Amino acid sequence: MLKKLMVIFTSRLFWGGVMVSGACLLIWLAGPLIAIEGESPLRSAQRRRQAIAAVIGVWLVLRAMPLLYRAWLQRRLLRHLQSRSESAAGAGESDLALQMGFDNACRIIKKLASQHLQGYWKYCWRLTGRKYLYNIPWLLVIGAGGSGKSKALLHSGLDFYPPPVKRHAGTRADGHSQCEWYFSSLGILLSLPGQYMDHDNAHWPLLRSLLRRYRSRQPFDGVVLAISVQDLLFFSAEDLHRQASQMRSRLLDLARDLGRPFPVYLMLTKADCLLGFSDYFSRLDGAEMEQVWGFNLMRSGGEALHSELPIQLEAQYEKLHRRLAMALPDTLQAEADPGKRAAIFAFPQAFMSLRPPLMRQLMLIFAPHHGEEHFQLEGVYFTSANQKKISAQAPPKETGTDLFAYQPGNSELRPGDEEQKRVPAQRYFLEALFRQVILSDGTSAGNAHYRKRSQRMLCLLASGAMLLLVSMFTCAFILSYKNNCRYVNEVQDRLPYLEIHSARLAKLPNHDLRALLPLLNRLSHLADSHQFDPSAPTLAYRMGLYRGHMMHVSADVVYVHALKRLMLPLVIDRINLLAAEAASGEMPFAQEALKAYLMLHQPDRYDGRFLTHWLMARLPHQDSERPLNALEREHLRGHLLRLLDDAKPASPGGGDDQLVSQLRRVIAKKSLAKRVYCRLKMALITEHRGGYSSLAELAGPLAGQVFKRKSGQALTAPIAGLFTPEGYWLGLDRQVDNTVAAQLEEEQWVTGIKDLPDGEIVAGQIRQLYMDEFIRYWDQVLADVVLVSCRNLEERIHAIRLLSDERSPMRNLLVGLGYILRLERPQEQNQLAGWGRKLNDEAAQRISGLFRQTANDEPLWLPEDIVREHYRDLIDISRPLADAGAATRFDGIIQQLGEVYYYLVAVKAEGGHGVAHGDIMTRLRAEAGRLPQPFRAMLHSIAAETAEVSQHHAQARLRQLVNAQSGHFCRQAIQGRFPLSGARGPDILPDDLAHIFAPGCGIMSQLFQQHLRDNISQENEWRWLPASPGASTQEDSELLDAFRQAQAISGALFRADVSTPSFSFVLRPRSMDSSILSMTLDINGQITHYRHGPLTAAHLSWPGPGGAAAGQASLSLKLADGRVVARTASGPWALHRLFAGADSETLDQGPARRLLFNLEGHSARVDVTPDSSYDPFSLPEFRCLDNKGRL
Repeated sequence: MLKKLMVIFTSRLFWGGVMVSGACLLIWLAGPLIAIEGESPLRSAQRRRQAIAAVIGVWLVLRAMPLLYRAWLQRRLLRHLQSRSESAAGAGESDLALQMGFDNACRIIKKLASQHLQGYWKYCWRLTGRKYLYNIPWLLVIGAGGSGKSKALLHSGLDFYPPPVKRHAGTRADGHSQCEWYFSSLGILLSLPGQYMDHDNAHWPLLRSLLRRYRSRQPFDGVVLAISVQDLLFFSAEDLHRQASQMRSRLLDLARDLGRPFPVYLMLTKADCLLGFSDYFSRLDGAEMEQVWGFNLMRSGGEALHSELPIQLEAQYEKLHRRLAMALPDTLQAEADPGKRAAIFAFPQAFMSLRPPLMRQLMLIFAPHHGEEHFQLEGVYFTSANQKKISAQAPPKETGTDLFAYQPGNSELRPGDEEQKRVPAQRYFLEALFRQVILSDGTSAGNAHYRKRSQRMLCLLASGAMLLLVSMFTCAFILSYKNNCRYVNEVQDRLPYLEIHSARLAKLPNHDLRALLPLLNRLSHLADSHQFDPSAPTLAYRMGLYRGHMMHVSADVVYVHALKRLMLPLVIDRINLLAAEAASGEMPFAQEALKAYLMLHQPDRYDGRFLTHWLMARLPHQDSERPLNALEREHLRGHLLRLLDDAKPASPGGGDDQLVSQLRRVIAKKSLAKRVYCRLKMALITEHRGGYSSLAELAGPLAGQVFKRKSGQALTAPIAGLFTPEGYWLGLDRQVDNTVAAQLEEEQWVTGIKDLPDGEIVAGQIRQLYMDEFIRYWDQVLADVVLVSCRNLEERIHAIRLLSDERSPMRNLLVGLGYILRLERPQEQNQLAGWGRKLNDEAAQRISGLFRQTANDEPLWLPEDIVREHYRDLIDISRPLADAGAATRFDGIIQQLGEVYYYLVAVKAEGGHGVAHGDIMTRLRAEAGRLPQPFRAMLHSIAAETAEVSQHHAQARLRQLVNAQSGHFCRQAIQGRFPLSGARGPDILPDDLAHIFAPGCGIMSQLFQQHLRDNISQENEWRWLPASPGASTQEDSELLDAFRQAQAISGALFRADVSTPSFSFVLRPRSMDSSILSMTLDINGQITHYRHGPLTAAHLSWPGPGGAAAGQASLSLKLADGRVVARTASGPWALHRLFAGADSETLDQGPARRLLFNLEGHSARVDVTPDSSYDPFSLPEFRCLDNKGRL
């Protein structure tokens, strides 16, 4: 029984099952602990069962594959044997015997390999499998029949087990074809029968297949090639050639099977057939007879060996012969028998006679062979297993009659002398050959050198990989241990600070929530690390040592405890405080405050998320605290959510019934619909449900260049998503019913009202409130949108071009506003839903056709109609016209803006003069009066600013023209000259004055007629047309003053049909001093006398008959003492200079004036009345335009 247990325990199947069972147990127990990138594939029991089944299945397949392969190989071999012809029935029995011989050999080898093991080690040795077949070398002994290879093996001196049976001569002559096995501790020798050398031998392929089957890695380790000296001496050249070909063929077959070069040991048997062999070596003792007689060849690779083979053979053979010759004298001297001395003397010569046939045979067998594997000749060795005489019947070989020629026929003995002369059988040169040469090369392992090296390399690699893996795991464990220790220390280092901070917080006021944030933030991240992410630790922290989840569980317990101990009382106090403030009317949303207050005292109504959101919304109403920033709010929200969502805190003591009653009275002041609407609005106001997010998106990408908001907000400021079709239909309309239902349910336990209105009525009132606020919101937005002001004509042209473009921002704004203000239900995203709705509409139309609407039926009123009616004008002009595609009524306005654009371009090109705007502005203003706001104000602004900008451009262009045509000339010939400036300046030449101011032909007159007459109003004060606030600047007023002065100068100094300066006036003397007898006035030849007496008027003109070139004007007074006092002036403006020397006084009658002349204390007065409404003696001081167009 114990032996059977030992067999079981040492069986490979048993230990394989144990290993597989251990692997399955490991998968079942440790599978849930294995995680790959945060996922545990073996967490579920089903997956672990599948993995265990897969492991067992793979193991069974691996165990069954060798068995199946052997069974397949056995069947193939049997089929191959059974396919032989019936004529080879005897050969089939030999094949089976050959296979049985291999099986018996394997058993013997196994027994020999384990015979030195005892007890437990003998059973453990069985776990090594079939490695015992490779522990010692296998050699094949090949030779022709009768070559003496079997007898050489029997007399080799090796210890065989079991002992081989000695055969007599002639045993192989009966055709026996059994292989002979020789088992020794040094190796296995397999002697092949001579029949295996035949080309048609059927046993040779079977032998090769059996070798490959039983020793798949190394079928054999070498070949001992046996050649008889007798064959070399007595066979003909043809027989030797045939024998060499057969041996070479067998060696090539073996080379193909082995796949590498293998060693070949050439053993020359029956060396005693050489003449004198026995006599020459007769005096050798036992040790000398067992030595090796032959030579080894130097190993080389490939064809290099074959090219050097003849040279090495000749050299080595010559060395053997020389050694024989050197020992010949001593041998002859030791022998006394003359006959033996003759044989000894002839032996070296007989040895040399063997060289030619031996060399030819070796060259045939070991000739180079391209394309096939090679075999290596290791050496040539001479042996003799049994000394005997040559039979007389042996076929003599033709030799010479020389004494040294080997002639075995001459050694005839008489029958009577044969028994006397027979020498006992001796073996020569065998034991050392097998022990020290042939079998010593394979005693290490029996494998090929390169296979040994590859196996050692694989073993080293596997060992290195295992060592590296163990080292890596060891380093990883050490690294993981250190990292986790560092992680634990990092968490532990935070505890002292938290303890100190917690103790300090106990002394702070209870309402200070802000002071709790640092402590709670640290507690919430107590188990976190700055080195790695605890939620996804790296491999350097895992390796079976990571306990971060346990740290997080413990830290979370501490965190929750701190929340309940520190934060919960503050939250309860905050809710009570907010409820009290709401009861006093100091805070809106009293119903939410009451709801939160009641939740503290009614656990069945508790909602932690509501309390969290409500407390966060009420934080800005606490004046005792500064507002929290976004990060602090986010942290506080997380702490509140963790505290209130996980637990149900209860306020200590019962609720305050008086506070509840007071809150309910405050709530009752506001209708239910308003309260529900406020609740809905707060829930939806922050949600963006609109198709447009801002006015900029509504009007398009060019909106910022033409629009702005009066309030200063950016066009990209978001639109309230609640007041859009999506906000209404997808937000309020969808949630109003559920919100009303929830509110009605809350009303019963929050407000205590039992008699509640119907939910549909409340929903209708909520929609009404929404529509009212919708209108207020969009009225404010529409009033806030205006056009961007333009500072010059280029900006106005650019703005009008954008507004009149196909992508007009104004049209986009109108269409977008129309979409929003229509409050139509948004299109369904699902096309199938649209098809279904279309079919339903068609079905409804067919059904409604059966029941015609009567006259008394009234259309159904919808809450959305309030908005649609309020914005009907805007909606109508934004709708596409019937049968007009996407065109709208507003497209006509866009076309008019295009005409304004062309007009402004023409104004820019022509300078604003000569360009008739026709009725463009009039039609634009008329169309603007029919549009709703803000488009009405926009078009009025466009018309006004267009006129203003075009006017400014025209004025600037006119200043440029005036400066270009008369600026330089005026500054050189007019400005600073008399009579248009002070009397001290030089005179203006009449032609220069006419060039500038002459009516019809003067520069100023021409410019006035061409560019100014139709664009100004000359009533009272001159002004530009059309007049608008801010239409005229200081430069424009100065330009008008210049033309007005030019017109006054022209009217005073020029007549209508004369292009030279000339004017006329009436001179009427008024009085003279009594010291003056008479007054004489000479104006360029026109002489007027006045004496004291009646006042007579004189009609005078300038320049008079003398012309302006010789202009003279003088005034002379004849005094009573006889003296004459006179004042004279000359030049083209002599009259003006004369009058400029008098004191002037304006009279009431038009432009008339009174001149007082004072000459040396004697005064005379005259009245001067011009014939024109312009006074030629009171001319304005004309200033020319500078380079910048200013006076």
